[in-house]
Amino acid sequence: MLSSVDNIPATIVNGDINWCREILQHTDVALYKEHEAENAYTVNLDLVYHNAPVALFFNLTSIDPVWNEVAQKKEFRHAVNAAIDLEEIIQVLFLGMGEVNPWIPEKFDVTRAAALFDEVGLDKKDADGWRLGPDGKRFEFKLDVALDPLWVKPGEVIKSRLEEIGIYVPMKSMEPTLWSAMRDANELKATIDWLDDCNWPFLKNDYLPEQRCHWAQEWEKYMKTDGAEGEKPADWIQKLYDFESQLVATAANTDEGQAIWAELEAWLTEYVPMIPLARDVVDPLIVPDKIGNMAKSGRSSAVWFAQEQVFFKK
Repeated sequence: MLSSVDNIPATIVNGDINWCREILQHTDVALYKEHEAENAYTVNLDLVYHNAPVALFFNLTSIDPVWNEVAQKKEFRHAVNAAIDLEEIIQVLFLGMGEVNPWIPEKFDVTRAAALFDEVGLDKKDADGWRLGPDGKRFEFKLDVALDPLWVKPGEVIKSRLEEIGIYVPMKSMEPTLWSAMRDANELKATIDWLDDCNWPFLKNDYLPEQRCHWAQEWEKYMKTDGAEGEKPADWIQKLYDFESQLVATAANTDEGQAIWAELEAWLTEYVPMIPLARDVVDPLIVPDKIGNMAKSGRSSAVWFAQEQVFFKK
């Protein structure tokens, strides 16, 4: 038994593990490949994750009204998207083994990002060059993430890129229990979390405000209580609930189902309530040399949760 996930690389290269998925870091792939010959395992790079796997989320109904005023403007979220070099994140986090999500609205363009920030009212700066919010104070893109390389590394890239164009980004990494407490108290402003977007919209509904980091709790309360609690959502967010109602009543393999998904995808591209940081990311697997019938393409979770399809050779 491992006392810490930090011990996984050493345990694998020492030959004590030869079947492992999901908890492997891409930055350790070269180490595992180096020790293949002396161990009874192979590093499999044929399969991809079943999800995005992570995304930058905006909390649109946080306890901070100044943040909400700015973050609820889609132009602000487009500006953040344009400020982030997603290819850089894919290189840093996944060693280039991934693709940019197809419904990202903006390409990396610092000039475009700066113009959009000006457009939403963040055009004034303080003596240190940081953009000011509508209250005249330094606008803070507070980025709180759980303590894990999968969240911390892209957070560091995002922080660097936003600060280059004057957005102050105080970033904290913390234990998951503290992060969850902040989420439940509605104290997060921006964060990074899992996003099962590749399975959308018929298997998972991670796009809804109640999922993952709970990115619009007050709107969700309103919808769940028929207006008795929370804050009435903007018209554009109510459309999301309409999509959800249609999708749960429609088969995925029909023209109608695909048409609804196309509409939802267009909605996500226009309003970008979250920014998936990658798509079709290779999921490094450690598999035994004697494994048979191992998939050569597709999603790694399908193999992992259906192990009856594989067998061990003599």
